[in-house]
Amino acid sequence: MVRHGLVVVDLNKGGLFFPAKEAIAREERQAPGRGRERFEYYASQRDSRLFPNVNDVLKLFRQAGNPIIFVSFSSTAEDRSDLEPALLRSLQTRNEWWAIPDFDSDGGRMPSQVDFLKDDILINKTGWNAWGNSTLDEQVEKLGLTDLWFCGALTQACVRETALGAIAGGYSVWCIGDCCLSFSKIDECLGLRSVPYKAVYSVAGLAQTPPAGFAPEP
Repeated sequence: MVRHGLVVVDLNKGGLFFPAKEAIAREERQAPGRGRERFEYYASQRDSRLFPNVNDVLKLFRQAGNPIIFVSFSSTAEDRSDLEPALLRSLQTRNEWWAIPDFDSDGGRMPSQVDFLKDDILINKTGWNAWGNSTLDEQVEKLGLTDLWFCGALTQACVRETALGAIAGGYSVWCIGDCCLSFSKIDECLGLRSVPYKAVYSVAGLAQTPPAGFAPEP
C-alpha cells in the first residue's frame, strides 16, 4: 500500500536565521566577492517565498491526511559530541558553532513563521544526512510510509543528502522545489538536479494534480 509523507528539513529557527556577519563571512569563503549577495538572496527568499510556500504545502499534506515529520538540525549534547564526526571537525576548524543550536533551545524549534502544530513530529538530526543521524528511519517505518516528499534547506546540502539517503533505503522520493532554499538560484537548481527524484513539483502543481495515491480514495 502506498503512503505518502512529508519530511521538512532544517527549518528550525537556528538553522534558518543565521547571524548575518558570520553567514556572510562563510559565504564569502565559498564565493569570494559574493558573500553579501548570497546572504541577501537567502534571507529574501526565506521570508518572501519559502515560508508562505511551506505553509501551503503543510496544508495540502494535512488535508490529504499524510504525515509530516519536521527535522531540526541541532544537538542534544552540550559539547556537540553527538554530531557526525566530519561535521564536528568542520565546525571546529571554522569556529562555526553558531550554525548548530541546542535542540531544546529556541533555535532548535520551528520559528513562528512555520505552521508547526503541537502534535506534529519533531526530531533532531546531527549530520547532513538525517538517515543514521536521527530517528527518521524509525519514524518513517512506524508510519508505514513508502513515498517521501522533501522540502527545506539547504537544497544542495541537507535536503539533497537526506533525499539520497531515502533512495538508498528503497523509498520513492519526491520534492517540492519552490519549498526549498539555498544561498543562490544556481545552488537550488543544482541541488534539485543532483537527486533522481520521481518528480519535482511546485506547490501549485501538487495542489492541482497530485500523483496517484497521494490522497486517500473518497
